[in-house]
Amino acid sequence: MPDNPLHAYNHYSRRAASIVIREYSTSFSLASCLLRGRVRHDICNLYAVVRIADEIVDGVAAAAGLDTNAITAELDGFEQQVFRATRTGFSTNPAVHAFASTVHRCRISEEHIRAFFTSMRRDLDPTAYDQAALDDYIWGSAEVIGLM
Repeated sequence: MPDNPLHAYNHYSRRAASIVIREYSTSFSLASCLLRGRVRHDICNLYAVVRIADEIVDGVAAAAGLDTNAITAELDGFEQQVFRATRTGFSTNPAVHAFASTVHRCRISEEHIRAFFTSMRRDLDPTAYDQAALDDYIWGSAEVIGLM
């Protein structure tokens, strides 16, 4: 391990992100094993952040006793962490820290990240979608993930 504490933190953050993918999705984790090096790390880093956001809106926060307003505040705070880390290159949240390095390395668009969080907010208010709203939701919850 390098003497530089940032290099060590980067390493441990990537490992934390890889735990998220390994524990949450057996199939996605196995598929990512076919990738090597930086690409695999980047996939794990991306997956960790989108999985955490999805967990905030899809039941874990509610199971912890948070109401819709508190869940919205958690999602907002998580989004703020993500953008702060992409600006500064550091987060105390290891998954967010790892993701920020991927954002910089892969030049992930802020527009794509914002579209993702917009779709996550829509999960908090499940309503019937017309085709245009459904297209917007799919854009932010699936298509931008592929683009990232």
